[in-house]
Amino acid sequence: MTKVQKTDEQSMQKILKQAELVALDVARAEAIVDHALEAAAMAMAAKGTVGASEMTEYAKEILQVASSAAKKALQVAKKEAHITLELASKLAKERLAEEDLKLAAAEPLAVSK
Repeated sequence: MTKVQKTDEQSMQKILKQAELVALDVARAEAIVDHALEAAAMAMAAKGTVGASEMTEYAKEILQVASSAAKKALQVAKKEAHITLELASKLAKERLAEEDLKLAAAEPLAVSK
């Protein structure tokens, strides 16, 4: 395996790892929202033992915390997605430069025939 191929493979592995991290962060954000909705539903179901205003306040707090956590998880996912795009762009530029060098190296041979 040439050095360039090894570098390409390593770059692709980095990109795939970043994509996996993004997917995990999105899944975490979804889980946070799901848990918050469950907790809010439980709070609403408990209205027989808790006053309506306390139940509503509790549900609001749960949803605010979940919303904040989901926003933070999505911010991280966006940053990781940006890094992934930068890596993919860098790899694409390197490959284009390689192709340009190969074409430039092949041209003198084609002209001399």
